[in-house]
Amino acid sequence: MISVFLSPEFIKNNPNAIQALAKQMIENPTNPLGVARQAEAIMKHDTFEQLPRIKVPTLIIHGDVDRAIPVENAQIMASRLPNAEMIILKGKGHGLNIEGITELNKAILNFLEKH
Repeated sequence: MISVFLSPEFIKNNPNAIQALAKQMIENPTNPLGVARQAEAIMKHDTFEQLPRIKVPTLIIHGDVDRAIPVENAQIMASRLPNAEMIILKGKGHGLNIEGITELNKAILNFLEKH
């Protein structure tokens, strides 16, 4: 499961962090029913046609090696949102809050300072 959310490079270069994350996941297991319902809600919730109605500045941040959600999804969203700013973090996977926290925080703070 970790390999879906984190980039191969991060996994390779951070064995201690991966071990700690795996331990945390074992000690605090996710409710499988909750995960299934969340996935079902994501798949059934379609707001594609409504995206152009969002007029406020919107920041889209995505890792370019995300294996959970393709980076093309971010590009599609950015093309549909009139005031979107998109930032693609190189070499980062889906777990930006783990492997790209510094870049993620910087991007969010820069965006908030502008708006």
